[in-house]
Amino acid sequence: MFDKKGTRLALKTTKNAKDSNSIALVLLYNLQTEKTDTLMRNLNDGKNFSFDEEGTQLAFVAERDSSTKALQKFYKLWYYTAGQDSAKLVAEKNTVGMQIGFTISDNATIRFSKDGKKLFFGTTRITPAKDTTLVDFELARLDVWHYNDDYLQPMQLKNLSSELRRSYMAVMKPGADKVIQLGNDDVENIMMVDEGNADWVLGTSNKGNRIAMQWEGRTKTTAWAISTADGSRRLIKANSLSFFAASPAGKYVYWYEPDTKNYFTWNTSTGITKNISDKIKEPLYDVENDVPDYPSPAGVTGWMENDRYFFINDVYDIWQTDPEGAELPLNITNGFGKKNKTDFNYVNLDREKRFINAGENILLRSQNKTSKYGSFFTKKINEAGDPVLITTGPFSFGNPVKAKDAVQYIIQRSDVSKSEMYTTSDLKNLTGLTDIAAQQKDYNWLTSELVKWKMFDGKMSEGLLFKPENFDPKKKYPVIFYFYERNADGLYAYRGPAPSASTVNIAYFVSNGYLVFDPNIYYKDGEPGNSAYNSVVSAAKYLSKMPWVDSTRLALQGQSWGGYQIAYLVTKTNILKLHGPALR
Repeated sequence: MFDKKGTRLALKTTKNAKDSNSIALVLLYNLQTEKTDTLMRNLNDGKNFSFDEEGTQLAFVAERDSSTKALQKFYKLWYYTAGQDSAKLVAEKNTVGMQIGFTISDNATIRFSKDGKKLFFGTTRITPAKDTTLVDFELARLDVWHYNDDYLQPMQLKNLSSELRRSYMAVMKPGADKVIQLGNDDVENIMMVDEGNADWVLGTSNKGNRIAMQWEGRTKTTAWAISTADGSRRLIKANSLSFFAASPAGKYVYWYEPDTKNYFTWNTSTGITKNISDKIKEPLYDVENDVPDYPSPAGVTGWMENDRYFFINDVYDIWQTDPEGAELPLNITNGFGKKNKTDFNYVNLDREKRFINAGENILLRSQNKTSKYGSFFTKKINEAGDPVLITTGPFSFGNPVKAKDAVQYIIQRSDVSKSEMYTTSDLKNLTGLTDIAAQQKDYNWLTSELVKWKMFDGKMSEGLLFKPENFDPKKKYPVIFYFYERNADGLYAYRGPAPSASTVNIAYFVSNGYLVFDPNIYYKDGEPGNSAYNSVVSAAKYLSKMPWVDSTRLALQGQSWGGYQIAYLVTKTNILKLHGPALR
């Protein structure tokens, strides 16, 4: 593998089976000096090579002591830095700090901290060697079930192979010759903080809470701040329905609580928890959630430099919040999103960028929920006023990719007829890079339109009607109703023909003389079947009035949850016929 700067290449050679004198090697090639150094000789296997940020340190695991046919092999952690003659053994199963019964994992990713002062790797439980003197048919097999098991027995058996390969993060300082164990059976999930530079990591686990997943659909999680100096833990929050994350500079842990619908921060210095969003009166979650579960959060935009402010989203707009909870939240998009039914999503144009700067003019990608138009806006942080529109139109946009050292972008723009890549310097004037749609010229393609109608309960609904390019209003067309929750926002999404086990190939059916209609489904608590009837059958009766619809040929197709809805609908109406794989 290459280092980040592309100046060094680490590689492993294998022994030539036809040459008894050949040996396996680990080599380091310097592309600037064209010099090759031998870091290790006579190994059976080497893997998981990792350079530090500057390319001056290299770590990997290797196994070199056992025979090729050994049933039990022990990998060790090796380290090399510029100036050494060869790689040095720094950790193995007997190193100070290693848990008894554990060894170095060959399945875990090895990473240096950004500053190169810490080396993170994995440890794993030593499994006994398989007894090859016994044949399978002579072995008794027994699975013991217990009602207090974290997982059901079938899930335990399914996950057995991955559990046997499970590793737990550990850390050491190069040259310290001591392992600090960070994760273990009680804290399986470890996340590095501040790119590994922080003196702590974030640990989470749902162990002991997994049984309830069988009827609640989710588990409660406990989070700790774990010291990289000695492995000691500080409890952040126990038994929460939240997902925990660390701020970029490592000053806070933050999370969204589904049950309170608020964001919280935990100060890593003081250990104090603050509710930072309770003063925001707009909903910070999916207001259209209509399934028997907590709604998902609307999302986050990111952090200001040095963790000064935390930017969170409501349904439409973006708010600046104080992680200490002292300052009132500020709507940085000025309520423009809510007033214009337009959502805003921050576009990070630099993959390595972790902060939003105080005076930065950020780029926002958006969609108008009424017209379904895609747009780009800019908004200057710390400056009052509405976001500034760059471009808008009947398209859907992907996030642009910016050149590192120039104001030049590559962007994907789509509508129902084509999806192409463009280059642009201002996101308004686009120059085509591809012409993929040219391959469609010999086919009867499709068009899409937004249809609105009144459902049986008196409320308005919307859906997408797909017609062939050569649609003739004097003809009568059969209609296939395909649906899955709500898809009307995808009016300008491109839909290419593709095989599927259960979903409708819209382009294929439309080009062969069908209409396809995709209605939004609006659910009422405890009434999933009746809600589907209210949405789908009302749509079918509405379309049946159109002179170009053959009301005797209306078909249903659904998959997964849509399959359940069809199973219900065919018992309640005879105007819709079953088409294809309704159940899956």
